[in-house]
Amino acid sequence: MTMQDRAMDNYNYWMDPRVRAGMIHDPFEVLESNDRVTKVSIYSSMVDPDDDEDDGKKVIMEVPTRYEVCGMCEGSATVVNPSIDAGGLTQEDMYERGPEFEEEYFAGHYDVQCPECKGKRVVPLLEFPKEVQARVDEWYADEADHARTVAMERAMGA
Repeated sequence: MTMQDRAMDNYNYWMDPRVRAGMIHDPFEVLESNDRVTKVSIYSSMVDPDDDEDDGKKVIMEVPTRYEVCGMCEGSATVVNPSIDAGGLTQEDMYERGPEFEEEYFAGHYDVQCPECKGKRVVPLLEFPKEVQARVDEWYADEADHARTVAMERAMGA
């Protein structure tokens, strides 16, 4: 494998959505959950915009909840480890790695827990009040932007 191939593999790995999903953190922690309501500990600044964002204080709130099948793993609870197939595998890749690899690959031997649903097959859709939801959405947008920046830096060797 040439240095250019390794660089491309590194780039593909860090740009893979499975890798970046594991880099995004929630602004809340789930304390309890049932089929309809989730109790969360959420940063107080998400609930009260006048609160100081840097103090790390949290408040507890109950939020109506519904669930949907995870879009990343499509409900299987696992995904192929991105270090195996980030950027995709060609038929030539399969041929070079041999028939055992192909059999093991399709049998799930290289699967890892889904970084999106953490193996639960579904993701909760918490229904925060509109003002709180706007701040939560902004949090996730900032987290995704930060993950993208970090991934680009790592892809370039930083």
